[in-house]
This record gives sequence, structure tokens and C-alpha cells, in this order.
Amino acid sequence: MLLKISKMKKSKFIDTEEQDISVVSEPQISYHTTANPNFYNPYKMIDTARSGVSKKKLLELSYSTNIDIVEMAKMLHVSVRTIQRYSDNDKLDTHISEHILMIEKLYQKGNSTFDSPNGFHNWMNTELFALNFQKPISFLDTLSGVELVYNKIGQFEHGIFA
Repeated sequence: MLLKISKMKKSKFIDTEEQDISVVSEPQISYHTTANPNFYNPYKMIDTARSGVSKKKLLELSYSTNIDIVEMAKMLHVSVRTIQRYSDNDKLDTHISEHILMIEKLYQKGNSTFDSPNGFHNWMNTELFALNFQKPISFLDTLSGVELVYNKIGQFEHGIFA
């Protein structure tokens, strides 16, 4: 039995009877992501949300996304005063923690998709036809909205703009 192997306009035939083709070898390229691997593992994300995210992580997210804490509190449906009552290491409720993790996941994907964090920030604050002429940031107050914007970024990655 002969197999044809093509590589860059060169064709080569290999006699499979002489070689063991069931041998597994290392890939020619490495597959990895620079994003936090927990975001691609839903079980770890759920565990993290259940155990709670610290107030410190919320403040870091607010800083890294350029969303002030007042606006972030509105997105999370919690008062600024409630956030202020927590110490930096106190854990937030499960539903708030999940929302924080989803927003963080969205921003990691957005920052890696766009040329710069500033480019993504501008996109988040631009009224888009694909979102019924609303700003993507306006959808972050619900988990469904975060997911919608996340999916729009995925479409953008694949050249689907509407």
C-alpha cells in the first residue's frame, strides 16, 4: 500500500508496508495560549466562582479595564458602599464572582484579539451596527450580555463583522 504525502508542491510516496505508520511523534508546532488557562476550563471557572473572588481581584479588574469602580458596581448590580465594606482579601458572593470572571475572560479575549488594549477599549465604547447600534460595554451588566459581546469578538476574529 502506498500513501501520498504532499508538502509544499513536492509529492513523495511512502511504502507503508516497510514503515510502521502508527508511531506517534511530537507536533511540529506548539499549541498554547497566553491567556489564563482557567478561562478555557469551565470547571475551574465554576470552582473559582463558588469559592469567591477577592475584592482585590475586582479592583485589579477595574484598573486593567479602565472601568471605574462606580461603573463596575453598576454592572455587577451591587452598591459601591457594599464593595467598600469588604477588605481586600474578603471573598465576594458567587454570582458577583462569576460575573467578574466572565468580564475578565471577555477582556482577555478582547485585548488579545485587538492590536492593543486601547484599541479594544475604543471598540467597547463604540456604537456597533452588529449590536443594534449600542456600545458593547453597555451589555456587561448581564451574563448573557457578556456572552453576547464575547461571541461578537469571536466573530470579529473570523472576519464576520455584522
